[in-house]
Amino acid sequence: MTLQRFSRAAAAGAAALIFSSFTTPAHSPLTTDVRLGRDASEARVVVLKPEGRSAQLLLKDAQNRLLLDCLLEERQVKTELDLRLSTLPEGTYRLKVTDAQTVNVKEITIREIPDTDFGPERIISVKLIE
Repeated sequence: MTLQRFSRAAAAGAAALIFSSFTTPAHSPLTTDVRLGRDASEARVVVLKPEGRSAQLLLKDAQNRLLLDCLLEERQVKTELDLRLSTLPEGTYRLKVTDAQTVNVKEITIREIPDTDFGPERIISVKLIE
């Protein structure tokens, strides 16, 4: 399981945040990475897939309501998409990316902590499900 956690308080003292990066040859399977921004207001979704295969990216909330539906065309090998997490309320969300052979599912959890030593805090975690 891969877990990335971010909070404004942690970032205040951190010199840099390190997230995974990757490159994918044309014959490699579909891969999805979620990179959290420094201020917990957005996340960058990076999808690498083989050329010649289309893929679909879906974002759903805990009630299974569709928030985002994006088709990644066959000729697109790398897609980067910014999600504005600041517009989403506290809760759990599922990001699912599929092609004909692979399913990637990431769970994004947003928590609000009203009273901390640093004031209100927004905690974002990203976990690999499939």
